Amino acid sequence: MCMHPVHSECLAQAGRALNADGSRYGVGGLGNRAGCPICGQPVSCWTDSKEAGFFKGFWIERIERALQELGPATTSDDSGQQRRMPVDCSLVREKLKQDPTLSETQKRLVRKPRFIDSDCDDLDDDDSGFCKALSHAGHVDYCKDRVMFASFLMSKGIWKYEADKDKLWLWEWSRQHPTLSRCSNCGAKPNNLKMCQACIDSCEAPMYCNKECQKADWGRHKKICKQFGVMKQGGTREELLQRLRLL
Repeated sequence: MCMHPVHSECLAQAGRALNADGSRYGVGGLGNRAGCPICGQPVSCWTDSKEAGFFKGFWIERIERALQELGPATTSDDSGQQRRMPVDCSLVREKLKQDPTLSETQKRLVRKPRFIDSDCDDLDDDDSGFCKALSHAGHVDYCKDRVMFASFLMSKGIWKYEADKDKLWLWEWSRQHPTLSRCSNCGAKPNNLKMCQACIDSCEAPMYCNKECQKADWGRHKKICKQFGVMKQGGTREELLQRLRLL
């Protein structure tokens, strides 16, 4: 499923268009919303709307740019040294609401997400693409239907959103989250954790204090590490299954 924001009238026009062989443009014969005019991916579940702000893809780059301009928050530790910390999402919302390129309708969609339960796992029924983008974070899903589905096959994304605290950490600031990252073997939280380089893009890529901890954890981690590498390469179902059998 693509995330290209497309005007509904343009999408309808593309749905009425014909291919060179006379068949209707789109994928799977799903009517006037069969395929995205930009990439051709099926978009049949899109709602008929003229507001691009309803789609999370509209907000990914805008949130990333706002975080880059704001930079990480800072605090002093017990020794008086400055530490970088996640940014309060209210600052991102305030910055976007001042963006002159956004319409008033789009600015009204910039709000704090509402969740179904206290665990902040699932968004409430919400048409705000901004709220959906916060949780999505630009993830790439390497799962492939009928081959393999697992949580570690999701990429790390562009940022980490802590819904319960309403805070954001941009991964380009550091691969080590200042409060959440810990050694996958011993649980320690030093400031110089190293991430497994073979699956560094995985949302569940482990981090370690040192090589000893990495070696000690390899028996647990090696299977999913190799599986992530195979699935990230892509390919047909048969090719992926063959590579997975060889692990």
